[in-house]
Amino acid sequence: MKFRKWDSVGNCQTNGLIRFEYFILLNQLYFDCIPVNSEITIFKNQKYDKQYIMKSVLFLFILLTSSQLMQAQNQNQSQTQETEFDSHFVHNVYFWLKNPENKQDRADFEASLKKFLKTSKYAKTHFIGTPANTPREVVDNSWTYSLVLTFPSKEIQDKYQDEDVHHLFIEESEDLWERVQVYDSVGLE
Repeated sequence: MKFRKWDSVGNCQTNGLIRFEYFILLNQLYFDCIPVNSEITIFKNQKYDKQYIMKSVLFLFILLTSSQLMQAQNQNQSQTQETEFDSHFVHNVYFWLKNPENKQDRADFEASLKKFLKTSKYAKTHFIGTPANTPREVVDNSWTYSLVLTFPSKEIQDKYQDEDVHHLFIEESEDLWERVQVYDSVGLE
């Protein structure tokens, strides 16, 4: 039994007995080989052509869709792992900017903070926020930005405090704020 081979045009020919054109490449997905002794005409009747083409197109569509879904799921999973909240040690920081209405000051502060968080070895989970302006007596909406970071331990948070990029952020941004308030907490067992 001999098997098919492809010519330079993309047609399948084996000893002149079998010749497939165009959609034979899709057929390769289903079959690894075709015996030489069986003469096969793919486009023998219109009904078979439509079924074959539809099955091939459907197969490719399912293959491509499942591949894209798997990529999206993997990307989602990696993002979830990076931002999962760690309840061992929480570091809450509130910033009051000197000129909270100044768009350039806000843009500079946000850029410096985002750059810092992106390059920090220790600040893996974080949240940057602004006041929600919930008008209740017990809510303080006077601050400009909040930063919530979580760490697996106090020791890791201590390393974060001494990190060069943390010091660089303070150096770049300290002229923009008039007050900083920190609330650290550890999770209950």
